[in-house]
Amino acid sequence: MRRSLLAAAVVALGLGGSVWPAQAFEFASQGQTLPIEVTADDGIEWRQDGQVFIARGNARAARGDVTISADTLTAHYRQTPDGESEIWRLDADGAVTIATATETATGSNATYNIDDAVLVLVGQPARLVTADEEVIAHESLEYWEAKRLAVARGKASLIAPDRRLDADVITADLAEETQAQRTGNAPQPGTGGLRLKVARGFGNVVVSSQRERASADRGSYDAETGIAELIGSVRLSRDDNHLAGGYATMNLNTGVSRLFPAPPGGQAAEGRVRGVFVPEARRELREPAEQSPQSSPAPTTSTR
Repeated sequence: MRRSLLAAAVVALGLGGSVWPAQAFEFASQGQTLPIEVTADDGIEWRQDGQVFIARGNARAARGDVTISADTLTAHYRQTPDGESEIWRLDADGAVTIATATETATGSNATYNIDDAVLVLVGQPARLVTADEEVIAHESLEYWEAKRLAVARGKASLIAPDRRLDADVITADLAEETQAQRTGNAPQPGTGGLRLKVARGFGNVVVSSQRERASADRGSYDAETGIAELIGSVRLSRDDNHLAGGYATMNLNTGVSRLFPAPPGGQAAEGRVRGVFVPEARRELREPAEQSPQSSPAPTTSTR
C-alpha cells in the first residue's frame, strides 16, 4: 500500500511527466509520458507547507530504463499559474546511484535542478561511467543536459582504454550514441548512450598512455581523432627520454608526438624546445635485475 500511495503522489505532483527520460541521463526532456514508480522501505513524508515530499529508506524512483536510488529522495514542488503542481528540484542523499542501460553515476549526494536541467553530484569521489569512459571528481561532478556537458572538479580524471586525462578541472563534451551506431545493427528503443567527443583539462594537466606521459598548464583530448593538445609548460616523457616546450600534440592512436616552442601563432615563453635522450644501451646498464645471471669468475692463467 505504501508503494502505490507514493507512486500516485509523485505522478500527481507532475514528476512523472517531465523529469525521468528513457535514456542517456536526459532528466528534463519534454514529451515523456512513461509512468514513474517510486518505492521506499521506511515510507514517505508529505510536507504541504514546505511543498516537499520525502521518501526514506532504500528509496528508488524508476521511469523507463532510468533509475535513481538513495537513502533519501526529496522532491520540491511549486504551484504553476494555472493551479497545477510541478517538481522543480530533486535531492538525493546517501549512497546515490543514477543508472540507465548504458551509464551509471554514483556519489554521496545529488541535486537535480529541473529548471536549468543541471545535475550536480558530490562524493569522495563522484563517478560517471559510460560504455567507454569513466569520469571521476573529488569535489563535484556536474551534468548540463541541454549542452550534454559534464564538468568534473577537484582532482578530476577521465579514463578511457589505454589513455587517461587528469586535471584540476575537466570538461567533457558528450554526444548521444545509439546502439545501432555502436554495433551497426538496427536501432532499438531505449538503447541510447553517451560517448565522449572532446575533453578539456585546466590546471595541472596530465595526459598519459601506455608508453607516454605529458604534463601542461591546460590541454584537450579529441576522442574521435585520438589527438591530445597541450599548452603551457609542457613536459613529455617516454621511457627515460624527456622533452620540454610550450606546446605539444600527441596522437595517442599512432604514438606520434610533436613538441614546439609555442602554439601556432603564439610567442614562445620558454625559449627553444629542449630534450634529453637516454640511449638504449645505457638504460640496459641501469637495469641490473634484467641482466643475465652472474657468471662464474673467469679462469686464471699461469705460466710455467
